[in-house]
Amino acid sequence: MELALLARSGSRIFLRGAVLAAVATVTLQTGCGDWRDGLEVWHGEHIDFYHDPTFELCGGTRAYVDAYVPFVATELGLAVPEGIAFAWLDDQAYEDFDACAETSGCQTGRRALSRRPVFLHEVAHAVAQVHGLNEQPFFTEGLAKALDWFEDLVVPSQWVAIPVGEEKLPDPRPTMELPRIDIPYAGPGSFVMFLLARHGAAPFVAFTRALGTSTDLATIRRQFRAAYGLDLDHETAEYMQLTPDAASTAALECVADSVRPYDCAMPEIAWESPDAWSHTQQMDCADEAVVGGSSADWTWPSLHAVTLEVPMTGTYTIAATGDGDFQAQLGACFGCPWQHAAVTLRAGGQETVHLEAGSYYVRIRVDDGSAPEVRFTLNRTP
Repeated sequence: MELALLARSGSRIFLRGAVLAAVATVTLQTGCGDWRDGLEVWHGEHIDFYHDPTFELCGGTRAYVDAYVPFVATELGLAVPEGIAFAWLDDQAYEDFDACAETSGCQTGRRALSRRPVFLHEVAHAVAQVHGLNEQPFFTEGLAKALDWFEDLVVPSQWVAIPVGEEKLPDPRPTMELPRIDIPYAGPGSFVMFLLARHGAAPFVAFTRALGTSTDLATIRRQFRAAYGLDLDHETAEYMQLTPDAASTAALECVADSVRPYDCAMPEIAWESPDAWSHTQQMDCADEAVVGGSSADWTWPSLHAVTLEVPMTGTYTIAATGDGDFQAQLGACFGCPWQHAAVTLRAGGQETVHLEAGSYYVRIRVDDGSAPEVRFTLNRTP
């Protein structure tokens, strides 16, 4: 799928959730020094969400993290696990976990721990751990990144760009041999996204389970052939030829609905008329459709997302209006990630784009803790 930009000007985007359970402030009596002591806990359908009681959570944050568990499991064709916990901790409590030192998020068993209110990357690790997919460093970090490419950002594409000064995507094979502490995120994330998009989740699940912790390239090649029936070196060469705008990418097909952004699981907003679609959201942190949070020292970005179905291929004008500073992004929920070119607007922005028929997301982000009313419109051009 391609978003061909025909005209441009400014920009902005984001989410809706539902409260799934009540919040209770508790001191869990589970033994001296239990990590949960003094934390506030919310028991969702799929996750127990813990946080420091002095932190302020936006109205949709807990439900957003909770619903990510079945999203990850479903995308990978796995059973939805039970017993997953997420904890947003202050620096002192977080650093009590030795394995988490000098990081902003980490995962131990079924627990995802973070210094910020949302860290889906670590929740993906926890789900993968349950299913035996969280062992080999390159593919472990690549999977978590592929499933949470955006984090709390608004970025131009699901696909990693060619590094500055390089002519093509870097060879991922040397990185496959590195220990976890040396693994970058973007390269492994884009290669795993490529494998999931090209072949679906089933061979990746079989491959990583069989691979275990091995960083030996000969073992990786052997297990890759066993799971995929393909040569790793040939698949790597196919991957390295890709660029976001290369004509050759059209020849590389993807499985249906592969590697969707989590935004694509958000509620769908119907069209006002056959030619006009709009969505308005007050980015108030208290709103159950807004995700984010704040502590005494920091306010994290506020996010909101919805989806829409574009019924016919054609030319459309998109616009984002509202007071204050924000970003709003329109992106596709189908096709190959390397063929996506999401469009990002700021306040007052407008662009004319070519859209293929299909599902799209709209993601809104506010950085400064304000609560602007954001309106995103899409109108079909005759």
